[in-house]
Amino acid sequence: MHLNSENITRFAPSPTGHLHLGHILSMAFVYGIAEKQNAKVLLRIEDHDKERCKEEYVESILKDIEWLGLLPNNWDDIQTKGKEHLYRQSFRTERYKKALAELNLTGETYHCHCSRAEILSRTNALSSKNEELYYDGLCRTENFQSGLVRMVMPSKELVFMDGIQGKCIQNPSMQCGDMLLVDRMQNYTYNFAVVVDDIYDKINVIIRGVDLLSCTARQNYLRDKLGSVEVPLFFHHPLILDSQGQKLSKRLKSTGIASLREAGMKPAEVLGLAFHQAGIIESIQPIDKSKLSPLCQVALP
Repeated sequence: MHLNSENITRFAPSPTGHLHLGHILSMAFVYGIAEKQNAKVLLRIEDHDKERCKEEYVESILKDIEWLGLLPNNWDDIQTKGKEHLYRQSFRTERYKKALAELNLTGETYHCHCSRAEILSRTNALSSKNEELYYDGLCRTENFQSGLVRMVMPSKELVFMDGIQGKCIQNPSMQCGDMLLVDRMQNYTYNFAVVVDDIYDKINVIIRGVDLLSCTARQNYLRDKLGSVEVPLFFHHPLILDSQGQKLSKRLKSTGIASLREAGMKPAEVLGLAFHQAGIIESIQPIDKSKLSPLCQVALP
């Protein structure tokens, strides 16, 4: 259900490291599907994690985006008005405070004192193969006045449609237990901040990797609790995996775009390498950005 007069999506990297080929594939899918959906693309820097995010990585991300030539619709404002106009979650603290206050009124949030180690020792397992921590709701009735903040997840199946993965059915209470909104360092979590931002900025086309598919139903539930009547279009695209079957990540120090650029590769060659490593094209070949939309359709059902 679309209520916006226009479609809007976003490319939303976290400045916890340099962009790598996995980010390039994601950016390519954002632009390819956005073209098909006639959607604007906004750049959002997701720096909600104050401990891990660094300014040097923000600079690196902007440089890589400019080099690739995949410029978001808010790029001119960023360039002409300076980085204070850059959309960053660290600039949006007041909106998160307001949204959390609204959720608190529902009676479905509570403070929690459990550490990750304590939860693991109690439950003796992670909830799934992607190593997501499952919280058993121990602190629901403790009435703590400070600590982490969690939201009660309903014990029911939630259904949504994905433009690539098709019909999806998830039960967040079985996947993650009660969802974490504010962590032990008092950072707003990814799941919370991204939903609040998407509501505020009228994002109604969400394009991201399939590794984030599992958090979609809980995010939709949170949207509903925050009063949003917008139902976004979702597209969860395939990933680039390493030889061990793991997705590329900053934590594993995957090859950064800067090093490929310094090695003499051109933007079209980097795009082609990303699509080849994702298994979408058989051989490595340059891909012009004008060809992204038809290539992304390969992944659609």
